[in-house]
Amino acid sequence: MLVREAMNGPLQTIGPEATVRAAVDQMRRKAIKKLAVVEGLDLVGIITATDIATKHDALVADALALDRDRTRWEEDKSDGSGA
Repeated sequence: MLVREAMNGPLQTIGPEATVRAAVDQMRRKAIKKLAVVEGLDLVGIITATDIATKHDALVADALALDRDRTRWEEDKSDGSGA
């Protein structure tokens, strides 16, 4: 068996400057889990649903940490400690 007989196609691509939202939308529309990232004719990477989920979890954790820091700062400010 040859690779071309087993592969999926046509290749779905996205540019490196596209938003993650655009990648997710394209993956949903095409019912796929991976996109080739191309710049001109060059393959510069691959983005997967797992990549997005992993980064999403990290972004959510960072946002929650910022929110905790803001809450602590506001509490310090209101109790007069001013830190």
